[in-house]
Amino acid sequence: MNKPKTARPGLIPFLWLVGIVLTLSGCFPLAEFRGVREEIMFKQFPTRGEFVDYRRNVPTKAQDYPLEATSDGFKMVRIFRDMDADMVEWMWRVTLRNKTTREVVVTLDYHLQDEDALPVTTSQTVGWKIPPGQTVSLEKTDFLPYAKAIRVTGSSWDIQLHN
Repeated sequence: MNKPKTARPGLIPFLWLVGIVLTLSGCFPLAEFRGVREEIMFKQFPTRGEFVDYRRNVPTKAQDYPLEATSDGFKMVRIFRDMDADMVEWMWRVTLRNKTTREVVVTLDYHLQDEDALPVTTSQTVGWKIPPGQTVSLEKTDFLPYAKAIRVTGSSWDIQLHN
């Protein structure tokens, strides 16, 4: 006489359950998989996450303009998940030299642009003081959605003087 077969759980549901238990217990390094994913996403930037350094001077034709720019640039710092969206942390830096004997106060707008030189995002610093005869680097970190960040191919900036 044959015994009736009893239902046995399959291998796939068992492995799935073991994976859940190991992940929740911290034994399974899920963060490493996230890191690999973010590294792949990071390489999709045209800049590859490196600091893009330019040697553009202050965009003015005035001979007696009180500032001189010695360098500027930007870089993508990291990719992270915020709520349901992938975000990118990016930073910009502009190095300015005050050519006068008085303090200069500036507002600087740094623009990331796409391949058609259209703005993707803008970051601003307001009221930065540059002592007389000094060279300072203005830096700021900002954030933008990954979908916008992958369009970035270049940058530009504007500066305004305050009395």
